[in-house]
Amino acid sequence: MKTTIETFINVKFILIISSLLLHFSCKKEEKQEWSAAMSRPHYYISSGQHVFYLKEGKIIGSCATLTDIGNFGWAFPQSGRGTTTDILPDSVVVDYMGLTDKNEMWTFRGGMSLPTKLIDSLFKAGYVKKGEHENFRNIITGLAPGGRICVWVDHIEIKRGIVPIEKKYFDYPVSVFEDSLEINNYLKHHPIDYSIWEKPDPIYELGFGYCSEDDKINKFAGYLISKEGVSNNFTSYYLDKTVWNTPANKEVNYSGRFYIQLNDTLKNNKIQLPVHLRLVWVNAFKHSYFTEVILSQDFKKRFITPYKHPATGKLAFFHRLVFGVEKDGEHCIIWLDGPGKQEKLMRFKGFLAAKNETNGEERSGYAKEVVYYD
Repeated sequence: MKTTIETFINVKFILIISSLLLHFSCKKEEKQEWSAAMSRPHYYISSGQHVFYLKEGKIIGSCATLTDIGNFGWAFPQSGRGTTTDILPDSVVVDYMGLTDKNEMWTFRGGMSLPTKLIDSLFKAGYVKKGEHENFRNIITGLAPGGRICVWVDHIEIKRGIVPIEKKYFDYPVSVFEDSLEINNYLKHHPIDYSIWEKPDPIYELGFGYCSEDDKINKFAGYLISKEGVSNNFTSYYLDKTVWNTPANKEVNYSGRFYIQLNDTLKNNKIQLPVHLRLVWVNAFKHSYFTEVILSQDFKKRFITPYKHPATGKLAFFHRLVFGVEKDGEHCIIWLDGPGKQEKLMRFKGFLAAKNETNGEERSGYAKEVVYYD
């Protein structure tokens, strides 16, 4: 297998052209058309990515880019989406530069087999989203630090694996993010742990609410990043207006990213729990806050631990985060919220958004005066 992989990598561009010519000469009767795609976990940068989808040793689809593929997040097609074909792959080969647990850039190269029968059955069956039948459109390979890779058919996870480390990429700075304060700060707070990508993180029902102590906050939005690097966001459309320091007692109104593991029951408002938030609000004084928030280490444990409903005595679970801006317009409280109960999770001072003099965009900063509640 190693010899085959090395052969494909060394002559990859010739083989891509050859496979494309072969593809266009094939009949397309009763075959499933799909696009080759790739991704990487949010903020865990990579570069020089090449992904090859193979059938019986021949390349049938590929995607590539020499630059980082952006911050759309793990499990979702990103820039570099490549060829479209109708032959389903039986294996995948990757060649990319990614981070190690020492924040160094190394080359990772290798491949793994894919369950072709399972992939074929998914494409033939399609899926239902919001009551409508949809066809699968992409096969995506995620490229994580340490050679950890994962393959999806659109939102359905298929298989995870590990490819070998090759060599340090000497022609590239050891710290490729040295000029990016945003990425550098994120990796300081969320250092690379290879075990994160060994198996999928569970998904939970999670919604969002907001309120203000003086009822004068008219804009609130947020961006979420999970441990694996799956990104989500919410705007006012997905926010429940709540009453200060009072349980919402509402059903969850959030669909999140359309991403599930293979054997999960599909429910659109289930997502991976975040470890990192970026919150945006405008207070009564028209001041904009753009704040990075690190959730407490015990957030997940507290969120998934059942409690007794104070009125019924039955077991219940938290299913919402509620954000409340205080009267001063700059401090924010986050509550865990569920049926009949609300608990303080943390309080912090927001970061007053700084304007970039070059392009006028607002820059974020980390929360200050952070207090985590037990």
